[in-house]
This record gives sequence, structure tokens and C-alpha cells, in this order.
Amino acid sequence: MLFNYPNVAKGREEIRLFDYAKICQNLIKNLPFRTREVISRRFGLKTGQRETLEAIGKDYGITRERVRQIEEDGFLRLEPQRLPSKECQKTFQYFTDQLKNFGDLKKENILLQDLGGRRFQPQIYFLLTL
Repeated sequence: MLFNYPNVAKGREEIRLFDYAKICQNLIKNLPFRTREVISRRFGLKTGQRETLEAIGKDYGITRERVRQIEEDGFLRLEPQRLPSKECQKTFQYFTDQLKNFGDLKKENILLQDLGGRRFQPQIYFLLTL
């Protein structure tokens, strides 16, 4: 079961319609290769394990600060394309509705669990960061 709280169960069937991995992939697919890789690795979108700025920087032979700049540039490029997608709009509306059910405040690990379970935590964290 994806949810621990009865009043969240209302959205249980709807959440199964969200393919968080696909949504994330569609959002980052038009980014430059290195930017896409940095964001994917920082949030663990492929492996499920988040990587540090330092680890990514070592692989590319660049500083942590440069990795952070690449990540930030990626987010700036993502902002305009995030909202037009109907699937993104539904997903963000679902996130908003679930937060409102709990007074707009919830501990991060519990929120991630409630929104999609352990399997989708990296993707949900990425989407919430946008």
C-alpha cells in the first residue's frame, strides 16, 4: 500500500496513473547531455541513489561549484516547460491536494512515502524541487 493515512487513500487509484519516472524523463530529455546527467545523478533518477556534487565533479573533472552551476542552469531551463504538460499539471495538483490534507506541512520522508512509496522517492523529490 502506498499510503499510511486513511484520508490520503482517496487519491490512491489516481497515483497509480502517474508514471513519475516517465514524467521526469520527459522533463529533462531536452536538456543538454551533461546537464541531464548531472540532474539525473544528483536526484538518483536512474539508480535511486543520489550523488554528491563532489562525486559528479570528479567523474567530469570539474569542481563541485561547477556541478552546482550546471544543476542550477538545468532548473532554469526546466521552469518554462514544466507547466504546459497536462500530466505535470495533474501531478503537481495531486501533490498540492495531499499537502493541503495535512495543513500544508508534512515531514519530508513521510510526504515522499505517502506520495509514491519508496520506489518513486527520487522522482518525487525531484518534482517537488521544481
